[in-house]
Amino acid sequence: MRQEKLITIDGHEYKLHQLGALEGRRIWLKLIRVLAAPIRDLASAGKLNESSIATALAAVVENLDEFTAEEMYVALGRSCEVKVMGNEGERWPKLEASVFDEHFAGRYLAMSQWLGESVVFNFASFFDASSLGKMSALVRKVQGDKSPSPASSTGTSGES
Repeated sequence: MRQEKLITIDGHEYKLHQLGALEGRRIWLKLIRVLAAPIRDLASAGKLNESSIATALAAVVENLDEFTAEEMYVALGRSCEVKVMGNEGERWPKLEASVFDEHFAGRYLAMSQWLGESVVFNFASFFDASSLGKMSALVRKVQGDKSPSPASSTGTSGES
């Protein structure tokens, strides 16, 4: 059964629905191609710090071509609904075509945040904390970093 998640960005509510595997696999292949070089850069950076992470994020943006980005926006928009209040009350139209166009007009940061949330939601097995932790441990092992790192969290950040 496909999962659903309710999120709020910039005061707007969205219902994210997981993509089906047939559509998701096509996007996943393109997404991992976009992420491959930045992950490789992180592995060879020597240390994981703000600079190496910022460089990797910049590489993600540089590697994300217009066609792949457009395909992600369309597919993820079709699998998302946005809450709209009007004279008739509350509606939840799909976030596609003219609804997408009007909703995100002039709100490109919110659009990018929505895309990021949608990607993480749909491909969570790669982006979840344990996977990122495993990648981080692998990067440290490859680097030969012998510095100790805490095995467990000492608290919460308070951010979501």
